[in-house]
Amino acid sequence: MLVTKKSYLDFIKSVKDALVRCGVPTEKLEELEETILETELIIPVVGSFSAGKSSLINTFLGVNYLPVGITPETSIATELRYGINERIEAVKKDDSIDVYPIEEVQRVKELSSNYKFLRVFLNNERIKSIEPLVLVDMPGFDSPLDIHNQAILNYLANGVYYIVVLSVEEGGITKSLMRRLYEIKSVGKDFSIVLNKRDLRAEAEVFEIANKIEETLFETLSERKSVIVTSMFDNEGVKKIIESINPEKLFEDIFQTKVKYVYFDTIETINTFIAGMKKSSEEVRAAIEKMRKSIDEIQRKEEEIISDIRAKYSGTNINNIIDAVASDLRESVDELTDTIFYKGQNEFIRQVNEII
Repeated sequence: MLVTKKSYLDFIKSVKDALVRCGVPTEKLEELEETILETELIIPVVGSFSAGKSSLINTFLGVNYLPVGITPETSIATELRYGINERIEAVKKDDSIDVYPIEEVQRVKELSSNYKFLRVFLNNERIKSIEPLVLVDMPGFDSPLDIHNQAILNYLANGVYYIVVLSVEEGGITKSLMRRLYEIKSVGKDFSIVLNKRDLRAEAEVFEIANKIEETLFETLSERKSVIVTSMFDNEGVKKIIESINPEKLFEDIFQTKVKYVYFDTIETINTFIAGMKKSSEEVRAAIEKMRKSIDEIQRKEEEIISDIRAKYSGTNINNIIDAVASDLRESVDELTDTIFYKGQNEFIRQVNEII
């Protein structure tokens, strides 16, 4: 587990434990905890259909796992994950899963219209070495298919960093791709640029295209970025980019603001809770004071009643009457206590008069 991830989870647990002991709600902390546990560091590899994304990924893996030269109709978002048991999990639109052996990747790609995306589990040391990063081979940005565009939008939302692949044959960045890059930056995320298929152009022309891309990026995004020049015969380009990605920093960028927000929201909740406790204490004190005044009133009335009785009656009957009234009051003490606390002094006196 990432150090940053563990630190955030430990912090949330300690705050939750403290709040539970105080009776303060912890729903927002639990929601954040669940999000942190479930969040993956998705790295989409994006670009136009013919940019050579799959070939570059195969070069990085050292094995041709991903089919190349497929048509746009058979292209599908493909997550690459480490697993000793190599397999393909094809996720349907209803989130159910079909499982295929790794050898059938070409066949599964041909069935791509049946699925939302693929998870390919590979027993590959290079995939293992970049965990918890998850590379995703994406359909081309210029795909005419709605299902591909939906997948692109989903991964643009869920991705945490993007590797953008351009071919020297494109000669630069298209307006549609620049819009995508602007969208990525506008949501606080980042990307690296790879200029692929350097072997198809003279070296001078390749670096002229790279410089043109860098200038276009600066003019549009006001940011200097170096373009990595590579080809399917060069493993260093993609490897260099992946090694430059810091998972700890990515996770911190995703959750630092959210953790701070929940922290301050929790402080506000605690302060509200304390204020409520103070208010409750004041209400109790006020009720006790009302009860004290009512008791004084009862004693005064008792003296008046006794005086009246003594004026009207004599002998042993007086003591019997007084004892009967006192007994009735004692039996009604719980009811009278609730009355003074919840219904007020006037109702309390009315009930005392009824008893008397």
